[in-house]
Amino acid sequence: MQPNGCSSSASLLAVPDGKQQFNVYLPPELIRAVKHASIDAQQSLSKFVEAALREAVEKEEGKP
Repeated sequence: MQPNGCSSSASLLAVPDGKQQFNVYLPPELIRAVKHASIDAQQSLSKFVEAALREAVEKEEGKP
């Protein structure tokens, strides 16, 4: 049990639709560019990155 009364597996933030969070390390200039691109696309950062990752995975899976 943690000092706040939550078990270590409890999340402090509500995560929609059973999604999970993970950390990646990226160059600061790429992070800024992605944030600006998501704003320009009028999408949340999460939705923008999810779409970009799905597209990259689908492209990679389609290679012979």
